[in-house]
Amino acid sequence: MESTGNSKEAFWKEYEKLPDAIK
Repeated sequence: MESTGNSKEAFWKEYEKLPDAIK
């Protein structure tokens, strides 16, 4: 995992777009 906050925020932003079925 990257240690930068920006990458983490971008990851979660995309993650929230995912359908619940694949979480």
